[in-house]
Amino acid sequence: MQSKKSMKKQSVFVKKSTFNTKHCNKLFALGDLYGVDVRKPAMNTKEAIQWVNIAFMSVCRVINGAATSLGRVPIVLDIFAERDLARGTFTESEIQEFVDDFAMKLRTVKFARTKSL
Repeated sequence: MQSKKSMKKQSVFVKKSTFNTKHCNKLFALGDLYGVDVRKPAMNTKEAIQWVNIAFMSVCRVINGAATSLGRVPIVLDIFAERDLARGTFTESEIQEFVDDFAMKLRTVKFARTKSL
């Protein structure tokens, strides 16, 4: 027979797993809506920026567009950009265009907030 403490830990684990699965499925659905497969890792700068954008939009949806930070995400995007430049996958101007488009999308979040009563 299991102890109450053991049963409680299992219950918390199941709830967390259900919570994560539910929210991951919503994230996947949002990606599908925008034609981005976020189920697999990004393979280049364009995909990395798209993935970050989908995740950021999902977070903003939950927090109703409240101010939030991207943290160290630009460092990761820079790693993708340097690798793609070295491989010749994208030119510097193409990568700059991806970043500019992403910045414009980030600025639109403030317009997505619902009006307070």
